[in-house]
Amino acid sequence: MSAFVWIFFALLVAVNAFTASALVRNKAFAHLRAVLLAFVSFAVLFVVFAFLALPVPGLVWIFAMISQLSHNFIGYYLRFYESSKVFDRYHHAFSAFSYALLFFFGLTAVFAAVQPKIMAAVLVFSLGVTLGVFVEMLEFIFDQRGKNGLKMQRGLKDTNFDAVFNLAGAAAAAVFAYVFYL
Repeated sequence: MSAFVWIFFALLVAVNAFTASALVRNKAFAHLRAVLLAFVSFAVLFVVFAFLALPVPGLVWIFAMISQLSHNFIGYYLRFYESSKVFDRYHHAFSAFSYALLFFFGLTAVFAAVQPKIMAAVLVFSLGVTLGVFVEMLEFIFDQRGKNGLKMQRGLKDTNFDAVFNLAGAAAAAVFAYVFYL
């Protein structure tokens, strides 16, 4: 992993620490739990990839970290999830794009590379769609538990739009990987 990726990760840690402390000061504990869950999950993933020395391109790491920053800082701290009708949709697309690429490179580093190129692109797409479905299921589970005070889904229309934007992000990741990495 390059020094630039580690520097960007340090910036990510600092921004998330600021976000968490601001949410504590504002007594926004439901938002704080969501921020901590997302950040800790990402940090564990980052450390595991670093420990295993998985060769993920730096740009893919930067995409994933921007997704993490936008989720926690823009989405929860700046409250774009509440104030914007389109932020959540575009965030789903960018996250599906970023994490499809990240998991593709992680999987192909552990297992054999996928050939031909079109099948590798199909795998990228499939990973993005699958991760999007997984996120929607987590949102559903958290909403059903209802203990955190947050409503992540605002009904069937919101869920459907999330799925469409996850699909678009996954497709964009497949095309990006096919053109630039495969």
